[in-house]
Amino acid sequence: EWGRGLAREITGACLGYARDALQAASVVALTHPDHVRSQRVLTRVGMVYDREVEEEGRRLALFRTAPGWLKHGRP
Repeated sequence: EWGRGLAREITGACLGYARDALQAASVVALTHPDHVRSQRVLTRVGMVYDREVEEEGRRLALFRTAPGWLKHGRP
């Protein structure tokens, strides 16, 4: 079933792991530029749109964690 918040919960858990266990300075995510639902999940967990990139001949929207995300404790 769609709309139960599982994507947000999983994405938030991955970001939490990157922050707490890996101390990652930044995290990036790629999604199709037209996939608004995926982009909404990324922005809801605190990621911001950076730019469009091309990977293996496909256009992709690149999102990254906001500056200072380690300090703010997101997600």
